[in-house]
Amino acid sequence: MALLTPEIQNQVRAALEGVQTPVKILFFTQQEDAPVPCEFCVEARRLVEEVAALSDRVRLEVYDFVVDTEAVNQYNVDKIPALAI
Repeated sequence: MALLTPEIQNQVRAALEGVQTPVKILFFTQQEDAPVPCEFCVEARRLVEEVAALSDRVRLEVYDFVVDTEAVNQYNVDKIPALAI
């Protein structure tokens, strides 16, 4: 089941039509079975995936907070879920 209603999807799609250059969304999360669960990571990922799917100008990259330490350090991520655009 989608988080965004068809009406909101259309609004977001229309807003993204004005984007001239590609947009990269970096999403930082962790595995669902991690020892310390991330309370909102699953829902946040679903939402950002839905938004990214609405435009070919939006590219989503997903990083694991524990595994992808280089990206975590590069973007100074200290909490998850996190987005960098």
